[in-house]
Amino acid sequence: MLKEFSRLGWTTVGLEPDPEFYAQADELARSLPKTSVIRGGFNDLEAENRFDLIASINGSFSYLLKPAQRADALSRIYKALKPGGCLFIDMANFPFILRDYRAPKNSEATLNGIAISRASEHSFDWHHDTWTHTYTFTFRNPERGDQKVTQVHKFGIFGFAELEYLLETEGFTQIRTYTGYAARQSEPINANRLVVSAQKAAK
Repeated sequence: MLKEFSRLGWTTVGLEPDPEFYAQADELARSLPKTSVIRGGFNDLEAENRFDLIASINGSFSYLLKPAQRADALSRIYKALKPGGCLFIDMANFPFILRDYRAPKNSEATLNGIAISRASEHSFDWHHDTWTHTYTFTFRNPERGDQKVTQVHKFGIFGFAELEYLLETEGFTQIRTYTGYAARQSEPINANRLVVSAQKAAK
């Protein structure tokens, strides 16, 4: 999203806790006007009254595994927003997905002439309400032979009810829900995406 926000002419600050992804994001940010990246996540945010908008795109808020982490993140976000500033969260709607859960399918693709197979696996920890998504990529590198790369993503399982409670507790108002980016007015959540906007009270 750094490129898109830069294209709009915005002054943009990205947050990235992963060391490898941070290095890539920082390199990109240095090539864009009015763009920078901070090493850390929502629970590391220290700013006060600095931002007009804070956006959590494509599920980044779901990486907060415990309710206390989510509450702390929203508290920090509230402090970091200017009065009247907005929060935008886009994430998977886990309760909806689990209602009609289907195991992920494996897939194949070709990148730069190299055939890549992707195996996907889900596992659940119902005691701690977490969902682990494991990707295993296999391919043949012309110079190194057969290669295997595994990525593990762990998410907290929660829905709008908890999110709404935490937002209201922190003091957010104008809490609105959407089922996707095409929505132009608030609508009930009834799809596999949970999109929420909220506002810090204007003084």
